[in-house]
Amino acid sequence: MLSWVITGSDLTYKVEFQANGTPVVPDSGSVFLTIRDNAGAGISPYVNQAQTVNTTQLELTIPGLVNTPAVPGALESRYILLSYLYGGRPN
Repeated sequence: MLSWVITGSDLTYKVEFQANGTPVVPDSGSVFLTIRDNAGAGISPYVNQAQTVNTTQLELTIPGLVNTPAVPGALESRYILLSYLYGGRPN
């Protein structure tokens, strides 16, 4: 899902975990977040950052500092990657 955000502004992003098109609760301790910059490099501290999840959805708030381009006024992309297990299998 593509979202636009103003430089320096927080972005709230809701994710629904699914397996075979059905909402699921991920295995405990298996959800990890990585945010990548325009070049694809991980943005610290958001590299394989553990997330606590006990429902079928996760609401992420990406802080404005992460949404600030390296070159003022430039248009850059950020990539949010979530990995998780359900029933011991990766999704």
